Amino acid sequence: MLLNKSFKIYLNYNLKSIYNNIKFRLRKLYFTLITNHYYSYFDKKFVNIKSQGNILKKFKYDKINIDIYKLKNIKIYSFLGLILNDKNLPINIYDNKIFQKKKSLRFFMPLILKNNLNRIKGNTIFFCNPGRNIFNYFHFIFDLGIQLFVLKKNKVKINNLILFSKKNSNREIFIKYFYPDIKIIYYKKNEIIKVDNLIVLKTYYFSKHLGKNMSKLFIEYQRFIKNKTKNKKNKNFNKIIFINRHESRKLSNISNFRNNINFEEIFFLPHQTLDYQSSVIKNSKKVIGLHGAGMANIIFANKNTSIIELIPLYYPNSCYEDLSKSLGLKYKQFVLQQNLFKKNFLSKIDINTIKNI
Repeated sequence: MLLNKSFKIYLNYNLKSIYNNIKFRLRKLYFTLITNHYYSYFDKKFVNIKSQGNILKKFKYDKINIDIYKLKNIKIYSFLGLILNDKNLPINIYDNKIFQKKKSLRFFMPLILKNNLNRIKGNTIFFCNPGRNIFNYFHFIFDLGIQLFVLKKNKVKINNLILFSKKNSNREIFIKYFYPDIKIIYYKKNEIIKVDNLIVLKTYYFSKHLGKNMSKLFIEYQRFIKNKTKNKKNKNFNKIIFINRHESRKLSNISNFRNNINFEEIFFLPHQTLDYQSSVIKNSKKVIGLHGAGMANIIFANKNTSIIELIPLYYPNSCYEDLSKSLGLKYKQFVLQQNLFKKNFLSKIDINTIKNI
């Protein structure tokens, strides 16, 4: 039985890898044949960020160096966040692993990029996800949010924020916790944007430090955004909630789960305010959740709240375990059975897991 399960995992990941590798190579060949100059720029040797910009601030958090740079006359290439200087040379603003990943992902970008004629003036930051997603709530809260917090804390003036996503008023409220007068500019995923002064933090993705270091920074950030949300914790909170998912990786036997545990089922959705989402977490003594973006809201949890994460067998990820560790939260994890060959990769919770919860 175990051998059969292991073979399915091996087969699934290897078939996906082979398919993606063939797709990648075909697109790369096609791009090379049409000599698309948008993409060929990034085959040049990259320029180190230290040689390109003025360092505005240098500081440390838990022995991790963080530098804030100001780069002049920059072009941002699409939602992947690859950038060129005024000599059309690529600048690496990420760690080397992420930079190489983004260089590979450019062959999945649109074939034609739109050269936006407007130049953005003033101090500007932009945000993009590490991978191919245009928007991800986890990275929005724990990467963009912490960037804004660090810039505010160091009194760096920011005029503009570039986002490659659809407009969302609730996200704008969150952004303005840090910079009330910031101008938020939305672009489509295939645009090239010219920026006079680009402000860049090196570290760019703070989430990679969850559970490892920078706990002091994460706790300060948590305190700041908890204080900004307009709700109060009930004195006698004893609610158990279950954060469910609308789409993939849902529970196929949720009725069994409901029959054994008295919980309130919650769906966190883009139209809901952060005040509402934080209030749900603040007033819960136990948060049970399927692995997904909604679990990012445990940033609002109280110290004595129990966090229980249900992770699908074929989708291992430690980000919420790491977050709980950084924030000093009580955390437990249970691995669910999962069927890769059914639509939306449905998960199943067994009775023994339910009893342990």
